[in-house]
Amino acid sequence: LAVPYYTPKSHLFSVAATTNRFGNVVERYNYTAYGQQTVKNSVGAVLAKSGVGQDRGFTSYKLDSGTVFYFARARMYSSRLGRFVSRDPIGFEDGMSFYLAYFIPNGLDPSGLSDEAVPDIDYRNGTPKHDALGITKMTDSGIKCECVACECPPKENEGKKKIKCSASPKFNITINKVAINARRDGKYTVENVIGHEQLHVKNMVDKLNAAVDKVNKAASCVEPANCNAKSSENNLKAEAESIKKDEDKFHENGDPGGSPVSGEPYPLTYPLPK
Repeated sequence: LAVPYYTPKSHLFSVAATTNRFGNVVERYNYTAYGQQTVKNSVGAVLAKSGVGQDRGFTSYKLDSGTVFYFARARMYSSRLGRFVSRDPIGFEDGMSFYLAYFIPNGLDPSGLSDEAVPDIDYRNGTPKHDALGITKMTDSGIKCECVACECPPKENEGKKKIKCSASPKFNITINKVAINARRDGKYTVENVIGHEQLHVKNMVDKLNAAVDKVNKAASCVEPANCNAKSSENNLKAEAESIKKDEDKFHENGDPGGSPVSGEPYPLTYPLPK
């Protein structure tokens, strides 16, 4: 006759132990934050694998003894790497990553076959926070200043140089498609959320270009030894950081300079690539 075993679970539904019919612990199981399992016998000695054939582990997923990957319903998960090692079967349907799910704060994909939004909760008081349907970050201001030859004539400019600066900023726009699709009021679409974020980009670019133009217009022809392009470059980079911070500050109520009103959708400023 087969010996009956029982598997009490933790708060994460991970198998915490195996007991016999008398309630005595036969094996215990410990896990790292990402699910790597350690098996111990009844006296605490570490085992290479379960001696009773227990193949359920982290969050009760089935552990494949050959690969040591968990079969997480629709795909395989490596507890050692802390990530999936096979693609999401539904592809791009729930976002721009084939490996997105489980460990993200704004959505779940427990089956690997659907997207399920979860509310953005402030756990200090239990109230929903801003949905963060989209986020824009200036990743690089692209500020560059150099000393260039002054135009001649006039003759007195011969051999002199002046500062010339330029900006080629780079931005990263992240769109939370899961949260957009979860909204039922019809107010938001991927396109009008991108439009909102594009206004942030346009506003920051306009302000950055204005700062660069101001420096270039104020530049005068000087002897090469007195042309300090690095100082101007550092000052403009500091101003770019202020522009980024101001964008967040003005965002809440809108800004005469063009910052969009928080939570409002907007049409596209720039066409999307085909």
